[in-house]
Amino acid sequence: MQELKEARDRTRDRLISELEKPHIKALLENIEAHASRNRPLRKQEGELAKIRLLKHITKTVPFYRNWPQSVQIEPLQLEKFPILERSTLASNLGVLISRDQITGEILASDLYLSSTSGSTGHPVTHIKSSESNGFAELVFWQRLQAAFAIPKTNEWLDLGLRVFGQPLVQGRVLPSATIAWNMRTYRRERPEFMQEYESILRAAEPDVIWGTPSRVHELAKVVDELGILVRPNVVLTSYEPLTDSLRELLLSQFKCPVASVYGTSELGLCAWQCSKGAFHFDEDLFVLEVVDEQGEVVNDGDCGRIVITSLHSTCVPLVRYDTGDLGAARRDICECGREDPRLVRIEGRRLAMVITREGVEFSPYRLIDYIGSMGVHDFQIQQTYPGSLRIALGKQERPLTSDRKSQFIALASSFLGESTHVEFSHEHPFVLANSGKKNPFVRITDGAEKF
Repeated sequence: MQELKEARDRTRDRLISELEKPHIKALLENIEAHASRNRPLRKQEGELAKIRLLKHITKTVPFYRNWPQSVQIEPLQLEKFPILERSTLASNLGVLISRDQITGEILASDLYLSSTSGSTGHPVTHIKSSESNGFAELVFWQRLQAAFAIPKTNEWLDLGLRVFGQPLVQGRVLPSATIAWNMRTYRRERPEFMQEYESILRAAEPDVIWGTPSRVHELAKVVDELGILVRPNVVLTSYEPLTDSLRELLLSQFKCPVASVYGTSELGLCAWQCSKGAFHFDEDLFVLEVVDEQGEVVNDGDCGRIVITSLHSTCVPLVRYDTGDLGAARRDICECGREDPRLVRIEGRRLAMVITREGVEFSPYRLIDYIGSMGVHDFQIQQTYPGSLRIALGKQERPLTSDRKSQFIALASSFLGESTHVEFSHEHPFVLANSGKKNPFVRITDGAEKF
């Protein structure tokens, strides 16, 4: 444990030294200036950024340059541009890159690749630019840190989707001096993993806990078992849905705000939950739309396809990008007091719907919430055949009582049909995405198993 503390202290000293460099100071001042804009300025800058982006893509992106002239009549209107599907991004990446009209050279430098987990059915490799995407992400993080009073020099327990080869202790200088403990999954059958996990918990002084809900739940159980006091400023979850019951459990364990952060691999992180549970979008960074199957914007509160425009994605512009998620938005004043556009409900993936025997599709989120309300947090709803569900339970979850099972089956049957088959199992493993993400509902499409 002493070695870990010394590694943490060395990392902190290096970060503090980095912060004194003139170019870092100048960049931090620029980030702070953008992050501290008030709402009227954000709205005004958002409108200007939208016009700049639309002019940019009609001049430099072949995909839009060749689009019908009716779209390009000024003043340019976002809603006239086509919705960009993931499949289109995957198959047309070459003509979606901003290029010089004469030389054909890419109009960006310092490029990097970003890949999705494939949980939507369409894995995508996307190109980003540190100059545009990176700066917008830093502004987002600066605002998030201010919202939860995270200190300028901070520590994170990172329980996200760990990338192979990441060091155990890692420093980040922007947008603040951050020491991240990149924690592996707690595996009770591997003593060396358990020892490392416990050593980090005893050495770290986290201001933030960050990760998937399933892994943060795992952390909460371990902390409780070991009797280690962990008191961060905030618990932030992403990648997987956070149920209300798990939020309450984490709130009880860590005694701090618990919020979910919404984003995608292509867009980056876009919004975090306010105290009323809504995901607010900063208007100088993103344009949020919810549309129907024909691409028309739906009324406030109605469910539809979540479509987002990233106002700073200039290398491969993401204009009216279909995230693959379903949800509902509102634009009136939130109960929390914020006035920016917000998602008030996320129903889940369009390609992750429960299918009845008759072929009718339903969102699984009512079922997910109900299982969570029963005090079950480590689970996955699996469908291998229309009209049949398997509730895979984590090894540490207690078996459900007959009454609990009957209540769940009654709920499932109420909107999936009386012929719905449900089984509960501790034996079947969870199905994970390539990134390690555990989605709460999956369709297993190999068809090999029929209940």
